Formats: sequence, C-alpha cells, structure tokens
Amino acid sequence: MCAVANRLGIKRIAVLSGVPGGGPHDRVPNWIVPSILDGLDHAYRWQWEKKLIPYWREACDVAAVSDVTICMEPIAGLIVYNGETFLRLREACGDNLCVTFDPSHFWWQGIDPLVLVEQLQGAIGYVHAKDVALNTRAIACKGSYRRVAMTTGVHGPGPTARSALDIRSPFGRTSSRCFDAAAMTTSSRSNRRSPS
Repeated sequence: MCAVANRLGIKRIAVLSGVPGGGPHDRVPNWIVPSILDGLDHAYRWQWEKKLIPYWREACDVAAVSDVTICMEPIAGLIVYNGETFLRLREACGDNLCVTFDPSHFWWQGIDPLVLVEQLQGAIGYVHAKDVALNTRAIACKGSYRRVAMTTGVHGPGPTARSALDIRSPFGRTSSRCFDAAAMTTSSRSNRRSPS
C-alpha cells in the first residue's frame, strides 16, 4: 500500500491501531485498559510487546522506504486510544508514525484536546474534525465509554452537536510548531466529508 501511495504522490496514510486478542490463542479482540486488577497486566504487556509494537514497527519501516508517513487515529476500543498510548507506540516505532488528531474522540473520553495538542507537539500528521455531542445524563449513569454517551456524524446527529466550525477554533490557538497536518471535517448534518 505504501509503494502505491508513493506512486500516487500521497505522503500520508491514515490507519487504526487495531486490537489483538489477550493472548496467543485468542481469536477475539480484547480491549484491555490499564487497570488496578493485577490479572490483566500480563495480557496487556503481551498485546503491546508481541503484537502491536512488532507489527507497527515493521509497517513504519516499510512506509519510510516509500517516503510515506503513517497517521494513526486513536479511538477508544482500540489499543491506541489516547495521547499516552499513541506516544508509547511512537517511541517504539519512530517519527514516521504520526497521529491523526480527531478532537471528538478525545472530547468524549474527557480529554482536553487543547492540552493534548501540546502533548503531541510535532507528532500530529493529520487532523480529522467532526461533530460530537455528549449525552450528560447517559454519562452520569453509564460513563463515557459507552456508545450511548455520544452522538457523532457516524452514529447520527445529536441534539446539541458541536459543529465542525466550533471544533476548528481550538486549532487557531496552535502554531506551526505544534503540527503540520492536513485536515478533514465531518458534519453530522450531511454526513459528508470535505477537505479544509
């Protein structure tokens, strides 16, 4: 894929980290969030050391040969879901791994996108902004890691959805030292994507 991207003049490709099983014989993805439960540490380490890091290190090496940057979008439910997990993988794979920064994914997890932009300084390769509305009642009852807690252009329009224009405003406060990225917006009203 990277060689084809290079021939087409595409310098960035967007990917998701995926989520492996919890052990060598598992066939079902297992999203393990670091926990206070000791029994999950072994499975979590196995996922990172035996699956995630080797796979993405090789993918980044292949991409580098083709002069292509891999831009990974952190999403809750995948093994790379926040700034900390992304930076951990980038440290293992190198600077050819950048982040696809989608504020909506962080917003509904309770992560401040503006703080995260500073944390990811120099590692943002692509920006994807779309609407997100938080259902505070559902969050109060079930927490934010539930699909019911949010609505986006993907899951349907929300009654108080933030528009793509509202989400773009935080990036006006950033400077080119933070990131050099392409951007795409998604509106829940039309569910169409347009480059910006």
